[in-house]
Amino acid sequence: FIKDVAIDWDESRYLEAEPGDHITIARRAKGTDDWFVGCTAGFNGHESALTLDFLQPGKKYEAMDKYYEQALQFADGVQGTNQVRLMSYLEQGDTATWASKAREQCLADPGKNEDLIQILASYYQKKGHDKMGEFADAVLAVDPNVLIANYARGFVYFAETKYDEAMKYYQKCTEIKPDYYDAWYQCGLCIFRKALDLNSSISSIKNQAEAKKTKEQTIKLFGEAIPYFERAREITPDEPQKWAYELKQCYTVTGQAAKAAEMDKLL
Repeated sequence: FIKDVAIDWDESRYLEAEPGDHITIARRAKGTDDWFVGCTAGFNGHESALTLDFLQPGKKYEAMDKYYEQALQFADGVQGTNQVRLMSYLEQGDTATWASKAREQCLADPGKNEDLIQILASYYQKKGHDKMGEFADAVLAVDPNVLIANYARGFVYFAETKYDEAMKYYQKCTEIKPDYYDAWYQCGLCIFRKALDLNSSISSIKNQAEAKKTKEQTIKLFGEAIPYFERAREITPDEPQKWAYELKQCYTVTGQAAKAAEMDKLL
């Protein structure tokens, strides 16, 4: 390390600093395009989230790549080193390597990388639901309690109209985070969609007794969706656009006219 790091510099950039706590500096070695980033911190340690926008297009990142693995050996700076490394791939336009390294980072410690998991899930979503689902499964195999991975898996099943399977993952999300509006709403929507699908089949049923039974099942499903939408309402009481329509439909079908009228006023 001592041999490879330059001692003379042409340029220095102070990326972040807090008196008595930490300082992070980037320096360009004399006569080269090689940049070195270093940080020193007090007894409490420090994690850095850095932007490298001072690097000019066309600059080479080989010098940074050379030291990443060495830097990752120091536990106190792992998170910051990973952030800088991933950012460097994006700045180079190397999305494939970014995705590969980001995936490695997520699977190594899902609990500490939930924000990155969310970003990567969106990336895989654009590649196809199968890719998104596979990534969610990989994360959950390491840690089954990662909120965003459960939501992503539920999202994929919902998109595939596999509502019962989706429901399991959305319910898991409500257990992990009881005030998670999206999960409660999606739980209700899974049942709501099942009710709509069943209701649309009634007109094609010729047997009167069977049609009546299907209608009863439909009403029952609408009723089962209500508690989930009502919980979504409790979490976001000032945003009726997020739950009033579905609640109005459920109340109407289940014969709760007064409540349906209340929802109608909010729409």
